[in-house]
Amino acid sequence: TGPSAQFVEEASYVKLREIAVAFNIAPRFLRTIGFNDAVITLSGRNLKTWSDYSGLDPESNLTGQSNGRGLEYFNHPQTRSWAFSVTLNR
Repeated sequence: TGPSAQFVEEASYVKLREIAVAFNIAPRFLRTIGFNDAVITLSGRNLKTWSDYSGLDPESNLTGQSNGRGLEYFNHPQTRSWAFSVTLNR
């Protein structure tokens, strides 16, 4: 048996990790339905990664910060998520 083939791959990346947008609703509309103010918020996490890396996610690995960097079998990329909220105040 010979030495196993190992290689180093360029894994630089840019990630849109988190973004949030909030809207205040006009008070004159809210008073007609019994509220003083309202805020609508939309946020997202891990929305896009730009990279030439051939694996699933250049930021993830199987063993965390230990010596096993680069091991990515049975590994999943970070979860993409969206959240929507409405806050009403009387």
